Amino acid sequence: MWQYLRVPLVKALAKRFGFGKPVVVADSGLLSKKNIEALTSDGYEYILDARPRSESDNMKDRILALDLKYGDTEEIDKGNGVRLILSSSEKRAHKDKRKHEKELARLQKSKEREAYKAKYQQQGL
Repeated sequence: MWQYLRVPLVKALAKRFGFGKPVVVADSGLLSKKNIEALTSDGYEYILDARPRSESDNMKDRILALDLKYGDTEEIDKGNGVRLILSSSEKRAHKDKRKHEKELARLQKSKEREAYKAKYQQQGL
C-alpha cells in the first residue's frame, strides 16, 4: 500500500510546497519490509517506530544484552545504513505491564469459558 499511495503522496507534497525530500517519520503501522524497500528505493531517509518483537531472535538477544535502564538510549548498527535507536522509559514499561495483565485476564476468562462449555457438552446439555 505504501508503495502505491504514500510515496507518491510525499512526492506530490514536496513538489507542491517546494521542499526537497523530507525525512519520513511513521509509527509501527507502516513498518514492513515492502514499505522500507519503497522508501529506500526512492532515496528517502526515514524514522520508523518499532517494538523489539519485530526483530529477529538474534537482534532481540543483542537488545536484551544492553540491559537498558529507564532513560537510557543506545544505538545498534544493523548495517546497510540502518540503525536501531533504543530507549527505555518507565511510562512505557508501566503501559506495557498493564496491557500484558489485561491480555492475561482475557486469556484466563476465555479458558474458563471453554472449560465451562466442555463440561456441559460432556453432560449432553
